Amino acid sequence: MTRLKMSIGILLILLCLSLTSGKWTQRRCTEMQQLIIQAAEETENGDNKAAEKTSAELCRQWESFRTWASLIIKNDMLREIDRLCARLPELAEHEDSFGSDLSELNVLVEDLKHRS
Repeated sequence: MTRLKMSIGILLILLCLSLTSGKWTQRRCTEMQQLIIQAAEETENGDNKAAEKTSAELCRQWESFRTWASLIIKNDMLREIDRLCARLPELAEHEDSFGSDLSELNVLVEDLKHRS
């Protein structure tokens, strides 16, 4: 009986951790997607300096998220987003390639959000 109670306790702990990490990942991905949309709008309006600041904030949020996400998400899912985030602040000056990289980043973050 004691083993059964311990097994149920462990399963409940794992279930709670899974639900909590999934909700946390979804919330953080939604926040990053809002910044991606904001940077795209700033670029469309021709405000490249504001888009550069927004993309720098997006990169900071990604680094903060990635520190903990690498513990619960497979690393190969995070690498491509790492590559795009590293390029974003420099690409904010070039409106044509910046928009395509933002849309690609949005798709990857959306995929990460739904896989968690």
